Amino acid sequence: MAEDKNLTKQIKTVIGSSLAALLEVAGDSDIDQGTALDWMIKNAKGKQDILKGTLRQRGLVELNPTDRQAVLDGKLGVVSVTFTDTKVVIKKGADIDAIKEQLGDEVFDKLFETKTTYTPKKTFDESLSASVLNSPVKIKVAASIEYKTNEPRVSFPKAPTAR
Repeated sequence: MAEDKNLTKQIKTVIGSSLAALLEVAGDSDIDQGTALDWMIKNAKGKQDILKGTLRQRGLVELNPTDRQAVLDGKLGVVSVTFTDTKVVIKKGADIDAIKEQLGDEVFDKLFETKTTYTPKKTFDESLSASVLNSPVKIKVAASIEYKTNEPRVSFPKAPTAR
C-alpha cells in the first residue's frame, strides 16, 4: 500500500514538473500557454482513447457473465468498465418520412415514438414585435422564452507552429 502511495506521488510530481516545464517554454503569453496546454491535453486524450479501447476489451474478458461491470485493479486505483444495454436508434440521414409513408401511420406509430421540439426562429423578436397579437398574448409568448448567452469558444492551433 505504501508503494502505491509512493507511485501516485511520483506520478503527480512528474505531471507537475512536465506542466511547469511546458509553461516555462511557452513563456508568459496566455495565448502560447493555452496553446501548449491544448496540445498536451489532446495528446493525452488520444492516448487515453486508445487505452480505453484496450480496457474495454480486457473488461469484456474479465466480466462475470451475471454482471454488467468489470472491476480492474491497478497500482493507482480501480478502473470500472460498465457495459450498457444496446439501444435502437435511427441512423443519421435516414429518410424517416419515406419510411413512414411506406409503413402507414398505424404501423409507424407502433415502431417509432414521435417527439416534437420547438425552437424560436432567428427572427423571433422582430416577428413578435411586428405581429398583430394583442399585448397580453405578446407578453405571454415573450414570457415563454429566455435568452441564453453562449460562452465564447476558444480554439487552439492543431499542431505546433513556431513563429
